Amino acid sequence: MAEDKSNGNDPRWMMALVLIIGLPMIFVWLFLAFLIIKGAIDSEAVLGDIENLLLGLAVLTLPVQKIVDKVMDKWLDKS
Repeated sequence: MAEDKSNGNDPRWMMALVLIIGLPMIFVWLFLAFLIIKGAIDSEAVLGDIENLLLGLAVLTLPVQKIVDKVMDKWLDKS
């Protein structure tokens, strides 16, 4: 696959930018999921209010899924 550098768009730079922005968001999403699961196991109060916590996790799910999808598309194009 030929790289398109004619208009200044370097695919490697764009992928690096996606990873720089995306990796912290993915780690926050994973950490939040861990905290929700651990809190639900340890505390009845968290388990009773889990709908609001899961809503917060769901809000972060769409951007995280788009980032992972973009990274996987680039990775599969190079294979």
